[in-house]
Amino acid sequence: MNKGLRLSLLSVFFVTLLCWNHKATAQLLPPNQPEQNACQALQLCGNTFTSPYGYQGTGTVFDLSNTPCLGGEANSMWLRLEITAPGILVFSIAPLVVTDDYDMAVVDITTAGCENTNTAPVIRCNFNNNLPTYNNGIIGLNTTSTVQFVTSGFTGNSYLQQINANAGDVYLIMINNFGTGFGGPLSGFTIDFTGSTATFNQPPPPKMQQILPYCDLSQQLTVQLNTNVLCSSIAPDASDFYLTPGGTIASVSGLNCSSPTGYTNKIKITFSSPLPNGDYSLHAQTGTDGNTLLGLCNSPLALPDSLNFHVGLDPIAFLSMDSPACQHLKINLNTPAACNSIAANGSDFTIVGPSAVSIASAVGTGCTPGGFTSAVELTLSAPIAVDGLYKVRAQIGSDGNTLIDSCGRILLPMSEIPFTSRPRHHRLQHGLYCGPVCDQQRSAATRRL
Repeated sequence: MNKGLRLSLLSVFFVTLLCWNHKATAQLLPPNQPEQNACQALQLCGNTFTSPYGYQGTGTVFDLSNTPCLGGEANSMWLRLEITAPGILVFSIAPLVVTDDYDMAVVDITTAGCENTNTAPVIRCNFNNNLPTYNNGIIGLNTTSTVQFVTSGFTGNSYLQQINANAGDVYLIMINNFGTGFGGPLSGFTIDFTGSTATFNQPPPPKMQQILPYCDLSQQLTVQLNTNVLCSSIAPDASDFYLTPGGTIASVSGLNCSSPTGYTNKIKITFSSPLPNGDYSLHAQTGTDGNTLLGLCNSPLALPDSLNFHVGLDPIAFLSMDSPACQHLKINLNTPAACNSIAANGSDFTIVGPSAVSIASAVGTGCTPGGFTSAVELTLSAPIAVDGLYKVRAQIGSDGNTLIDSCGRILLPMSEIPFTSRPRHHRLQHGLYCGPVCDQQRSAATRRL
């Protein structure tokens, strides 16, 4: 339901003037940010949190199509609260630009999970009108309201009834920016939990997850973190990081970090001069600002933490293999390969050795559509029955290629990596018997020993 249709022409004219005045302060993010999906919601731990960003669209998943307030998500982002101690839950959401018309819904996913928000109970929602500006655009929950739902088109009732939260409860807060009803969303908001007695779970600390694939890493690279960090925690002199065995970092910046109140899960690192071809490690450290990177609840990135990367135009190569287990092999690569270059039937690989071994399937670890992976997991058609030295050998698969990276480099056919099938008595002692009757006899054999 378009709330802007209810505005008078005078109100629209007034709002348009305000939009013009505030346009320069807006930071509107591109669509499909991770936190626009319910399962990638930003996890909070109480107090206050400010987002300087305006969001567009609903992410890559349309998580909430409708609510008791006659509206679903639009220009939305999600927050996650995991309750660790019981108490009341109240909060206020205040737009940074008072003409932005914010709506919200609280979804209880304690039993439903984040994938089922369309069927999980919406326990609070407020889609009231903010135009002409009402209560400075603030909405939320408090201890005096007895209203649980305010429908679209209603002006007033800024606050809804408190939530009596129990330990173990999990709530998602969907926050919509309807915008001005004329000019679209302008800017961000502050959510303040003052008055809440329930406590929220501390999110996991930040960790460097991977270096994003890029053809030439000699001059700069981008680090993907496992969670968002505060832009204000990134040392402006680049002292949060260093390189080995050599090389100097000239600058470090967070994606979308144009505001000190912002947050990011990607860090761009630029070197003072191009790095010579070779293998390097990027290390995190405490910067001159007195801290490492800090998460949204000020949890520091744990040290030591590092990522390896390679500079040069060498082809993709096998790097190492994790310990083989019964019917599964995991091969690590020296550079990330495109997930869509891996033949699902495993035909990019063959295994040679003392006995015939057939590969049933292959998949990249953590692969997403259009993504890259640094490891390939092979599933065998049957456990290896004969002990000895084997080799995984690369070949052109049924998809017409071997593995390909972001630069078009390939895993050369006939590349090999060896592995040894463990002696049977050793496998029996560790519950890893991989003979022809592996599935039937493993448990019984382990019990007899």
